Amino acid sequence: MHLKCAVILFALYFVTATQSMGLNKDQVEKIVKIFKTFKNGTDLSTSALCREYNLVFEHKRGRSPARKVQDLLVFLASNDKINDNPKIQSLSSYEVKIFVGLFNKYDQWFDHSGLLDHDEVKKVVNALNLEDDVEKNLVDKIKYIFNALIRDSVDSILLISSETINAPKFLEAFLEVKPKGKGLDKKRILELINLYKGHKIAGDYIDPVEIAKFFKNLSIVKQEHEGLLVFDSIRTAPFQLKELLLVSAEYNKEANQENGPVYSTDSVRDVLWNFSKYDVNQNGLIDKEELKGIEERHYQDEDVDSIFEDFDIDRDQHLNIAEYCRMEFTQHERMNAEKTEHERMDSKKEEHEVTTLRKRIVKKER
Repeated sequence: MHLKCAVILFALYFVTATQSMGLNKDQVEKIVKIFKTFKNGTDLSTSALCREYNLVFEHKRGRSPARKVQDLLVFLASNDKINDNPKIQSLSSYEVKIFVGLFNKYDQWFDHSGLLDHDEVKKVVNALNLEDDVEKNLVDKIKYIFNALIRDSVDSILLISSETINAPKFLEAFLEVKPKGKGLDKKRILELINLYKGHKIAGDYIDPVEIAKFFKNLSIVKQEHEGLLVFDSIRTAPFQLKELLLVSAEYNKEANQENGPVYSTDSVRDVLWNFSKYDVNQNGLIDKEELKGIEERHYQDEDVDSIFEDFDIDRDQHLNIAEYCRMEFTQHERMNAEKTEHERMDSKKEEHEVTTLRKRIVKKER
């Protein structure tokens, strides 16, 4: 049974909504807080969230409260919300699905409640390919959460494994220790451009098989858990590409300044934010008219045509986020090169003036 959902088409939504990049830190914290406030009132909590985000969501029947929350996490990660902000630390919809998949895999309770005890959560952590320091920080954070649960328990003699947490609480803990990543280089941007250009299937989606390969290369989970890397095509290719771009920046282990410019994950987030602002019709692409409308850059018609000639790789008369990112970074490099050249010329001029002055002083002393 598939999730039944619909977007309420309020004018306010189109004015204030940005394009979803999954779930950001603020949103996850809000989900944790709301479900804690309503305790076991899952449907009430869901209604409160959906009203705020102008979304409608219908729970599957017969699901435990914690499993309902998992379904809601995936739904919210995959849909635009009024306070989406790519500048805030986040989890892509793909990561949310991976973590929910791991939660279900290690849910050993007889009723598959969607709640994991301390030992089961440690198995989820162990399934992830984390740097040693990140894994240690996450383990410490989770231990702190379970110790807090024990302190809050009526029976203070409960063992740590007697307490359980749900998926939102785990996501909150992970976001507190998640590293920013090494960022993007030109090689990775071109790989994403080729992924979008060469692997779209009917209905304007990126081939799920290719997305699975993409995530295998990122090594987010250990090899024995790669069976979880199966994703439904919910959002169209331009929106899929935006998420893949950010995920790539966060998990790229190959970026190295010695091999050329590397753009930090924060820089990538800035580009995503600007792209969403310029994408007036919110279709995940920028056309020539939208590019002309960027007043800050004062693009003329000939400038726009030249930009599309240079950066519209798939010749579809639009810039996707990877093409736009390449354009932004190329222009940044040109500006830096011009600045370096000006500094070199100024230095040479200053050196010439100093040399001339010294000659005059020597001549005068004679």
